[in-house]
Amino acid sequence: MKRIFTFILILSCITTFAQQKADSSFEKKKKKSTNSFFNDYVDEIKNKPVAIFVNEIFIGNGEVASTINSDKIKSIKIEKEPFVENGIEYFGKMFVELRRGYKPRLISLEKLIKKKVPLDEKSVLYQIDGKVISPDYMNFLVDENYILKVTKETAKLSKKDNEINIINIITKNPENIKKSKEIRFKGTKL
Repeated sequence: MKRIFTFILILSCITTFAQQKADSSFEKKKKKSTNSFFNDYVDEIKNKPVAIFVNEIFIGNGEVASTINSDKIKSIKIEKEPFVENGIEYFGKMFVELRRGYKPRLISLEKLIKKKVPLDEKSVLYQIDGKVISPDYMNFLVDENYILKVTKETAKLSKKDNEINIINIITKNPENIKKSKEIRFKGTKL
């Protein structure tokens, strides 16, 4: 009788400790949304120039992909054949089809900057969400609906009077929206 009771106790303990959490890596992969897939793919293609087309309109390379609202994406199709656009060689194409009813307001980066920020004659460094983009920005298009704000800062390059304008385009991704709603106090007294 003792042996049977001990065997049942050991068997119940083994099955209890052998179970896995419900949130295993397989489940995490299964739960990935289009949003996270898109963002993972964008990170992967940043080192290789890939042409991005939104509803069959060329918008630029992977650097401007983060300006597409990933919640509005219906499908993504990838072609891995090299081709040339505006004199630049790309190692593939990414076709992004947006959901029906969503109309992106595509605008060139040049027009967006002129519209939002007054510039002077200083050299300019462009960023999207804090990441520097390549100098051929003139050919890039962004969805104006997905731009949270455009900021301008100046920075000194050396001890001389050499300054540069830093233009940062901030998108409406969840992290940036959360940061924009934060209230920060400086100092120790209220």
